[in-house]
Amino acid sequence: MSLPPPLSMMIAWLLLLLPLWTVGRAIAAILHQAQQMHRIPCHNCRFYSGDPYLKCTVHPRHALTESAINCPDFKG
Repeated sequence: MSLPPPLSMMIAWLLLLLPLWTVGRAIAAILHQAQQMHRIPCHNCRFYSGDPYLKCTVHPRHALTESAINCPDFKG
């Protein structure tokens, strides 16, 4: 049993475009995450120590996380 040509053509296009759409969404998600990470100001803060055990002397739990984006104690 064979499919009618218009239906088989639609299935072929779907099989071609679905992976491209998925890859496009994955790239968009990666770019969005990268933009969020660049908004974290910790590396330019006076209280950032660079020590792996105590990254920030004021807010050690929030250092280098998304919750530090609007840090009220940021000192450049």
